[in-house]
This record gives sequence, C-alpha cells and structure tokens, in this order.
Amino acid sequence: FTAVFTFVPGLPYAIKLYGLALTNIAFRHYFWIGWPVYAVSCLVYVGLGNAATSLSLSWFLGIALGGFVVMYLAKRWLKALRRC
Repeated sequence: FTAVFTFVPGLPYAIKLYGLALTNIAFRHYFWIGWPVYAVSCLVYVGLGNAATSLSLSWFLGIALGGFVVMYLAKRWLKALRRC
C-alpha cells in the first residue's frame, strides 16, 4: 500500500507524507519503502522537466518510458512479494 500510494502522481508530497504518517504503518516500513520510491519518482519528474525545458523530445519520451518501466517492474515486484 505504501509504495502504491507514493507512486500516485499529481498529489503534492506534503499530502502524501502527512497522509501516510497518520496511518498505522511502522516508521521503518514507511522509510525503507517510501525513500526509494520518492527518489525514483523525483528523478523521473526532474528529468521530464529538464527535457521539456530544453525541448528535447527524444529525452522526454525516453525518460517517460523509463518511468513507466520502473513503475511496471515495481508493481510486479510488489505482487510477487504479496504471494510469498
């Protein structure tokens, strides 16, 4: 739940951080799941912004595709963890 909630685009980080802090999630789970997810999503958004300001369509599409691939792989990984 934590990883899926942190990957939701559009919500401000403040709402995500305070919303998850109000739940009954242990801090160590929240930190070790949330930190990599936020780091990857920040890299994707910063890369997309850089590509948009430099008007580089190939970089924009490459970063967007890479972001979708990372989200897809994370989703599969989380499903595999739930089965175990």
